[in-house]
Amino acid sequence: MRRAAAGLLIVGIALPGCTLRDDVCTTIGHASIARIALDIPRDGLSLELCEGEGCTPGPSAQPERIGAGDPESVGRLLYNLQGDSARGWEADFIDPPASIGYHLLDPAGVVVAAGSTDVSWARVGGTEECGGPLHVEIELPA
Repeated sequence: MRRAAAGLLIVGIALPGCTLRDDVCTTIGHASIARIALDIPRDGLSLELCEGEGCTPGPSAQPERIGAGDPESVGRLLYNLQGDSARGWEADFIDPPASIGYHLLDPAGVVVAAGSTDVSWARVGGTEECGGPLHVEIELPA
């Protein structure tokens, strides 16, 4: 009995970083944040974020799927879009996209600029294996 206990102790010492469940990830439902600004800030424009042909008007305080009206779209979950064209916007995503489409609208609802931009997210928490929150700064041409 003592040999078995001594063997367990030696294994425990030889593998100090090992646990019974190394594959357990604790971060669930984290938000990834995109800070979006105009290259030349101006008042009075609103922002819609798009995926494919579907756009979500902002600001939005309720979770929405951008691109949900487009059958080709995955419908990324955007659960917050706040801000304005003078100071910029902050968009929170559950499933951050590799590119973001946008429409900038004047007060009458006319699109004054539109396009898409590839997004290079940077990890700001969590791990590569388990995921975690990401962050990106985006500058749009006005």
